[in-house]
Amino acid sequence: MFDIFISYRRDTGTTSAQLIHALFKNKGVNAYLDSKVIRNENFFNNIKRNIDASPNYLMILTPGFFKKREPVDWIRKEIEYAKSKGKNIIGLAFDGYDHYEVDWDLEKPFFASFRSFNYYKFVPSLADASLAQVLDVMVDALGNKFSLEKNLI
Repeated sequence: MFDIFISYRRDTGTTSAQLIHALFKNKGVNAYLDSKVIRNENFFNNIKRNIDASPNYLMILTPGFFKKREPVDWIRKEIEYAKSKGKNIIGLAFDGYDHYEVDWDLEKPFFASFRSFNYYKFVPSLADASLAQVLDVMVDALGNKFSLEKNLI
């Protein structure tokens, strides 16, 4: 069981995802971060298992995060799966992320809903405060407010 699943674009978000993973670890948060480069059905089955094991789904928002990729957009598949499972979806924006780089009017309804998506900004000089924003909106496996104290017991 994980507290949070970290989702990121490998080409723009690897360093940011690794940083957040380390910050979570230092706080005692059990975060899942996939770092293997495997692109096949086994890969996505593994991703689904770990999303299932996490009540929270964190999107590391970096340049191009929502831009559709071809032939298979793994991030979009992940988001759709997390949403279908009722996961608590959270966004954390890093430098260079532009929420309006996507033409939301042209998106299918599910992704168009992210036009008005609430997300938080990661500020490196205020890393603890940025992380606190995410921790404040996380839930536990029962859907209750997440607590670091529960993790320390």
